[in-house]
Amino acid sequence: MDTIKRFATGAVLLGALFTANAYAQATDPAAATPPLRYESAFSDYRAQQDTPALPWKNLFTADGDFADTPTQLAQAVSAPATASDTRGRIESINAADGKVKLKHGPIPKFDMPGMTMVFRVQDPKLLSQIKVGDEVGVTLEKSGGSLVITGFQK
Repeated sequence: MDTIKRFATGAVLLGALFTANAYAQATDPAAATPPLRYESAFSDYRAQQDTPALPWKNLFTADGDFADTPTQLAQAVSAPATASDTRGRIESINAADGKVKLKHGPIPKFDMPGMTMVFRVQDPKLLSQIKVGDEVGVTLEKSGGSLVITGFQK
């Protein structure tokens, strides 16, 4: 039992000695402070202050993807108006329910960013015009609190 007490006391003293040595400089007001260096693991890192703040709607391309480059961003901001409300890609078609899953770009008419979502089709006959993977223009209307596709433009 004495051996255990001596071992525990020695461990506590040894720990205190290491702790005192490890933090000696931190408690010494005369110790020099090393300069702070911030390095990124990414070679093309820029601080957030370097980029101007942009409205969130202007951060998407016409396809609904994030604008990665200044060229894409300029195209997203100055996208010409077309007959359709947005353009997108057909992800899936549910003919039984008259619904389409669409990955679409921003919809300025409804102040909506680009995303992937399911839309009901106003006329189920429209589903015969499209197939999965098609890139189409879409005309939308608000009906009963939800957006409904009223037409496709290829």
